[in-house]
Amino acid sequence: MAISTQPASPQGSKESTAVAAGLDNASPLTDAELQPLWNQVLDEMDPITATLVKAAEKVGVPQPGVLQLTFPEASGLAMSRCGSATNKDEIVRTVARVTGRRLSLAFATGTKAPVVAQAVAKPKAKNRMQRMREIESNPMVRACIDLLGAEIVRIDTPRN
Repeated sequence: MAISTQPASPQGSKESTAVAAGLDNASPLTDAELQPLWNQVLDEMDPITATLVKAAEKVGVPQPGVLQLTFPEASGLAMSRCGSATNKDEIVRTVARVTGRRLSLAFATGTKAPVVAQAVAKPKAKNRMQRMREIESNPMVRACIDLLGAEIVRIDTPRN
């Protein structure tokens, strides 16, 4: 599934106008050019937006002029928040500022995260006599036996 959006349009702010004036659209940005700059893009981006973008498992330029963020299937919230107007504009503006090229933004879902079953080791069942000795050696139980003159008759297993 892929969702694409158009590039953010300048909204009249001085920063947007300055960015738009300095863009070089002569040669389209390639994956090879984007990858070394990606950490700088994240550093210069708003911290909240950068956190959302970091959830992407893959960032690339699948076709000229299109930046594609591929999110794992389990990161639907991060993908939808990146698609909001504010965050989308921040991503496009920052990429344009760092790379000098304007790109449109596309989102895609990647692979489903595999569910890893964790094996839980069951403790070995202790025999009845061993359990009885363990409980009798407990200092609190020992104090009760001495104080009350009691005797352990039966030990019930705990319910889970």
